[in-house]
Amino acid sequence: MSLRANAARSSARFVCTDAATAHLDTPPFDRLFSRFGSMFFEAPVPAFANLKTMLKSGARIDLAVWAHPRDNLWMMEVMGTVRRHIDIAPAVPHAPGPFAFEDLAYLEEVLTSAGFADMDVLAYEGLQPVGGPGASPLAAVEFVLTSMAVGRVLDEAGAAIRDAARADLIALFTDCHVEGEGVMMPAKAWLVCAHALP
Repeated sequence: MSLRANAARSSARFVCTDAATAHLDTPPFDRLFSRFGSMFFEAPVPAFANLKTMLKSGARIDLAVWAHPRDNLWMMEVMGTVRRHIDIAPAVPHAPGPFAFEDLAYLEEVLTSAGFADMDVLAYEGLQPVGGPGASPLAAVEFVLTSMAVGRVLDEAGAAIRDAARADLIALFTDCHVEGEGVMMPAKAWLVCAHALP
């Protein structure tokens, strides 16, 4: 059953909007969570500050964000493979993207500036199923090429380079494939919580 079908049986609803300007019609809320989404905020302090206006005093915010790239081989191995075929500029620290909040001091500064306090962090380490649970090496490659920014870079490089990188990614994911589980690669995330100030 799909997420939306499940939600239809409850009071859940979906709104597609900008976190920095959103104004929902039923606040204040008790809790807010983001699973690997908040790292992409263009302007994180205004976005979190706006979200805080919709929370009760003391309400909890929970975030899952990726830790440092060196601890996320699912990404580093992919980037290393692609870089054998094309130059890719290094990521800009704190810029919107998967690893914007790898630096916990920076994330705490953002949350504090937006009106949150008492940040607490748990580290999660495990195996990330690239392309989703049970994905084949080919399905994992299609996920990378269609859902990650590196796919757009390869598209712009032309068919020959894209095809060569694709073949190497298939080989990489074949080596990491676990029957019945998918393409499993090491990952680390920060599980962060904080509370809205009055």
